[in-house]
Amino acid sequence: SSSDPTGICRLPALEGEAGRLEPQLADPALYADQARFRPLLERFKACRADLEVALARWEERQLALERATAKYEREARESGEG
Repeated sequence: SSSDPTGICRLPALEGEAGRLEPQLADPALYADQARFRPLLERFKACRADLEVALARWEERQLALERATAKYEREARESGEG
């Protein structure tokens, strides 16, 4: 979305959707019904792919935040020492 170009805000929804699809895909009876199985499997694959991208972006942002915090704290200490 335009307000969340990274997809990070979608993480809970993606995790929830994957969690709802997994038990359905684990049902052996589903494999006999290819008309139901194929769309569910494709949606699960797409959901997992979106989830991986959003998680990677979240990890990048988390690392950037940790670096910025460390830099800020270092600069604050140095300015207080002078």
